[in-house]
Amino acid sequence: MPRKDRSLLFSLAPDVTILWERSSHPPVEYAIVLLVDRDGTRHTVRTFDNAHGEREHHEHTYVGDLKQPPIVSDGEVNAAMHAALRSLHRDWPAIVSQWETTR
Repeated sequence: MPRKDRSLLFSLAPDVTILWERSSHPPVEYAIVLLVDRDGTRHTVRTFDNAHGEREHHEHTYVGDLKQPPIVSDGEVNAAMHAALRSLHRDWPAIVSQWETTR
C-alpha cells in the first residue's frame, strides 16, 4: 500500500484532536485517530484505519493505552473515512468520557 503523505488535524476542544492521515494515490491507505491530552501526555482514544487492505476497515477502541481488537467492516474507502470522521465529530465527548473510565 502507498505511504500516507497527507495529514490534517481537527481541533475539537483544547485537549482533543482528530488526526487524519491518508495516501494521495490509489490504493488509498488511511488512519483517523482521536487524540486526547491528559497530564502532559497525548493518548490515542479511538483509531479507524484500513491497514490490511483498501476495503477492510478497522475501528479500534482503547482501554487506557491498550489497543483493543478491531471491529472490522468491508466497504468503499471514501465512505468509510467519511463515516469515521462524522462519528468522531458527533460522538467525541461520549467516546472520551468512556475512555476516561478505563484510565
